Amino acid sequence: MATIVNARDVLLQAAVSRLNTATLPANMPVDFSNVIGGTRPANNADVTVTAINGSISVTGGGITLSGGGAIKGGQTAYDTGTGFFLGYSSSTYRFSIGNSSGNKLTWNGSTLSVVGAITGASSISIGSGAFLVTGLGLAYAAQLSGGNGDFYNGDALASTASSAVKGTNTGPSAPGVHGYSSYTSGNGHGVRGENANGSSGLVGPANGYDFYAEGSGTNYGPFTGSHDALVPIGTAVQVGQILVDVAVVERGGISSTICEVALSTTAGQPGAIGVASIVPRALNELIPNAFIDFTAGTDANGNPSPKSSYLAACFTYEHLAINAVGEGQVLVCNEGGDLAIGDLIVTSSTAGTGMKQADDIVRANTVARCREAVTFSGPGDIKTVACIYVCG
Repeated sequence: MATIVNARDVLLQAAVSRLNTATLPANMPVDFSNVIGGTRPANNADVTVTAINGSISVTGGGITLSGGGAIKGGQTAYDTGTGFFLGYSSSTYRFSIGNSSGNKLTWNGSTLSVVGAITGASSISIGSGAFLVTGLGLAYAAQLSGGNGDFYNGDALASTASSAVKGTNTGPSAPGVHGYSSYTSGNGHGVRGENANGSSGLVGPANGYDFYAEGSGTNYGPFTGSHDALVPIGTAVQVGQILVDVAVVERGGISSTICEVALSTTAGQPGAIGVASIVPRALNELIPNAFIDFTAGTDANGNPSPKSSYLAACFTYEHLAINAVGEGQVLVCNEGGDLAIGDLIVTSSTAGTGMKQADDIVRANTVARCREAVTFSGPGDIKTVACIYVCG
């Protein structure tokens, strides 16, 4: 213990005794301005921001935004402004990048949407599902190839009046659509068109023709040529019945007219034009060629514009397709007797039904040439007979 020399020493000794036993309060605040040293941060500095600006490496764990917060740049909120947003908005996690009023990619919690063009330096692969264009959008491709491409225009948002596939070529010699099949069997078609309700399967003008076939083999087969025709709404017509002309309803170009027709009713009736290949259907399901106004061009979907007479006809007539040339069948009764191969067929007194012609001279009222032997059981027996149409 130190030796006390004077009163001052007494006071110092007492102070030391108190300091040895003093306890400072926990978490005692110290004003940062009272801290000295050449490396201390500025007063009230946020050292977290300094650390982030100096880059942070996350080697484990991660950054979790739980029910709030966002990482963003440029965009002030989800899909607002130009830049990016990744965070929690309107009770769900969302993501947006790009220009909210222009090209962008967004995820709203349930739907991933892209506005603008998608450009791939190499291929863009879709493992499963489909590439869809909904609404009135279009998909363009300079070159498109695939093992099995399916273009379907059946979405509820799509315009069902538009083509599922449309090819346009502005060059001097190449076709708008070219189909090639390396499969050499009879069903290896380069292009195949079909329509579920029995109307046109393939349409296209070329070289002055509505349909033009070229090649060194058989150009067109099997061959059956049909006419558009009209019957008054409510007329009952069966497939295979014979029809006769009544009146011309509309004229197109030099190669197109459409007439009102009716079932044949008398034996050897002149004016027979052919045999019904479908039952009557609503005229507004299609625009027959004679009703197309070719001077008006097409609408935005590429569909032809109808003449003013078309609307009136839709309230009066139904459409019918009539086989007139080529191969097919026809309803025949026993009124002229049994048939042999090569016999000619004319109308009978049974409505819409043919019978054996009395001679073998093709006349103005001859409907068809029989291609099979037919024996009838008696009066009223009607059969469907294979034939070659010669009346249209």
